[in-house]
Amino acid sequence: MKAKITMLLLLLICVQIAWGLDIPKLKGRVNDYTESTLTVEQRNKLEAKLKSFEESTSNQIAVLIMESLKGEDLEDFSMEIAEDWRIGQKGKDNGVILLFFMEDRKDRIEVGYGLEGVLTDAVAGWILEKEVKPLFKAEKYYEGIDVAIDKIILSTTGE
Repeated sequence: MKAKITMLLLLLICVQIAWGLDIPKLKGRVNDYTESTLTVEQRNKLEAKLKSFEESTSNQIAVLIMESLKGEDLEDFSMEIAEDWRIGQKGKDNGVILLFFMEDRKDRIEVGYGLEGVLTDAVAGWILEKEVKPLFKAEKYYEGIDVAIDKIILSTTGE
């Protein structure tokens, strides 16, 4: 009986792994996989801001917007994204990824080791709670993402 239960559990784990949320492809600095959160004009404005910041500092910021985590753990999935996308320069680890999951109402700022001294968990949490969430509640998604980028730029300039 124990062998059957063990086999069933292993099968369920394999099925869950096979059906897990796919890591989206990095298409640019702003990756809106909802197709509706940002307009093309808004995405282009954010892309230009992030490109200018990267050229002036070498720090890199990317944005990921998806509908849902589909049951995945936010922290685990954001780490998978960070490992796959490798935002930031090699050896400097100076990248930041803003992640937004619209249906789940979950968000996260994943910070590379090279910027953790200036963009701490406390600062990242403050940006999301005090700056982004009020705007998202008012359905001002572009404004929320834009202000998050501004605060990250302010925190990491000079690093």
